[in-house]
Amino acid sequence: MRLVQASAKLSIIVGEIMFTLNQFRSANEWYKTAEHAAHDVGDGVLADIVLANQANLPTYSDDPRGVLALLAQRLERNTSSSPALAWLWGFKARAHAALQEPGQFWRSIDKAHEFLARSPADLVSGGILSCPPERLAFYEATGATRLHDSRAVSAADRALSLYDPSETTEPALVKLDRASALADAGEVPEACRVAVEALLDRRTYHSVSVRTYAGKFDERVRGVQLPETREWREIHSEVHGKNRAVSKGPEKDS
Repeated sequence: MRLVQASAKLSIIVGEIMFTLNQFRSANEWYKTAEHAAHDVGDGVLADIVLANQANLPTYSDDPRGVLALLAQRLERNTSSSPALAWLWGFKARAHAALQEPGQFWRSIDKAHEFLARSPADLVSGGILSCPPERLAFYEATGATRLHDSRAVSAADRALSLYDPSETTEPALVKLDRASALADAGEVPEACRVAVEALLDRRTYHSVSVRTYAGKFDERVRGVQLPETREWREIHSEVHGKNRAVSKGPEKDS
């Protein structure tokens, strides 16, 4: 049983690598392998972790209804609290934000925080095999930003205060969210400064998710003619035009 559990975790890790490289079809195959392994040994918590990682695929394929369909059956079942279940509620919240459903978003993100608060402390950790508080803070920030909610900047600040600076991806996503929220508030020069900082930070790994968030910020300031927006466009083109960290030919299959 321990060997099968270990193989499931290894498959999740490989799936995450494929997802980061924008190879969604390959990622899905590895996640399916992990899913079968988790069910083979009856490990419900591990199965939830797999499901949370699988939710990245429709999330980053702009398919929020696909996210909700993927999670619906699992979230209808009553169960004890765990970080993995909190993570699933976080993905549900993000999907509702993408669909411009603020009431459902805030109810789901509150549910995610509640499940995480009730989880055994020894199960809460970072990485892709658990869901730490900072990840839910990030999901709250990204959902508020998507909804153009005035609480987005404070949510992003709270998320950044929780992250380990050595993290390579999620803090960059939060900074780009913060930049988008600042742009919504009319603070375009400051927004561009924050976005440029996120892209030029040596710790930032330019994964498919970072590229997606940078693109969303770019849409926010498109058409705005300022020295800061021109600088942003030049740096964005230079950094993400080099095809760093992501292979050519996206292979999306959610």
